[in-house]
Amino acid sequence: MGDDHLGVVISMPTVAMLVGSMAVFVCRLPDKVQACFQMFSAGLLISAVANELFPLLKPAQSQLPLLVGFTVGLIFMFGLGYLTEFMEEDEEEVVTQKRTTSDIETALVDICEQERQKAKEHFQVETKEIDVEVNRLQDFLMRGSQNQIDEILHSLEYRVHKATRVLYVRSGLDDQNLTRMQFHGRELKQASERLQRFESFQKAKDNLKAFQACLEHLHGHAERAPFRRWKAMSKPAEDQQLSEQLPLALVMAVVVDAAVDGMLIGLSYAASPSAGWAMAIATCIEMGFLGLSFTASLQNATRSAFKIVFLAFLPPFILLLSGLGGNTLGFLFAEQPGTFVGFISFSIVALLFLVTQELLTEAQEVANGSPLINALFFVGLLCGILLETYIG
Repeated sequence: MGDDHLGVVISMPTVAMLVGSMAVFVCRLPDKVQACFQMFSAGLLISAVANELFPLLKPAQSQLPLLVGFTVGLIFMFGLGYLTEFMEEDEEEVVTQKRTTSDIETALVDICEQERQKAKEHFQVETKEIDVEVNRLQDFLMRGSQNQIDEILHSLEYRVHKATRVLYVRSGLDDQNLTRMQFHGRELKQASERLQRFESFQKAKDNLKAFQACLEHLHGHAERAPFRRWKAMSKPAEDQQLSEQLPLALVMAVVVDAAVDGMLIGLSYAASPSAGWAMAIATCIEMGFLGLSFTASLQNATRSAFKIVFLAFLPPFILLLSGLGGNTLGFLFAEQPGTFVGFISFSIVALLFLVTQELLTEAQEVANGSPLINALFFVGLLCGILLETYIG
């Protein structure tokens, strides 16, 4: 496998991301299907890291480059997460100010004074109830009554949601979201029936945990959900007014993700062509789903075809450039194993951060203890081992 294969290796995840980005215009995969691929992809990536990347850390004569690379990687990824979250909050505030009555949640504007007064009265009623509950909470906090404290806290959350619905007019749930809620409602009913059959304390704990997970997932459909990196949002309705505010935090996060993956593939290929092939193949599924969810999020922000296509092509282009750049750096630092190890350890942290903190977490939310979905993680591990044997 010579250097003439470098273009093919880097192009594989690039094309996968482009295919995922374009696929969003014709389909949306069911949650459980996405979770299956997420689990498989996570196993494949971890296997590739263990088989191909960890051996590349050995050439360093000192442990300092390894420590520096891991430390910088951790600071960078957690810092990026904090920064993008902060930017998303700022963007949300801007979008909130621009909401109109056709949005899912909109401020009470352009309505008659009678309706405004009615909303004000209802809101004041809810705030009085909130104050009553807060006063009750103070008493139970002094007593240390855990069950009563928990009950009031949940009651306060409900009161806050109810007061919010008074201030903001909801146009209702979209058809796709309502259909998903009805499906999960049936799952919740089945989980409730299992709760009634007390077979053992351990079985009861498992059933209660499954019921809670189903309940939380169902509640997530009722509230506005944040962007999930590997989960495509539902397509907006034709008559739904969009904010036309580009999600810059999301764009930055996805571009950085693509750049890190591309650099890692290029570095790996420079050190060992088989490592480059393994990382490229393992990254394909991840980048395909990232392209799918990223473009779906753009569709929910703007109806400008130019903006959607331009931004959808940006991360794959960055991935391609960073892959070539990473390969160049790999050859430049071939005689400096310490620096090379620092770059590889940084990339390992970035990749494992995305796998453990996001990919697996999102898959588990849907898996809900499903043995089949969870087993696909180990299938991915096995396929990674077999892949390393085949290309090694």
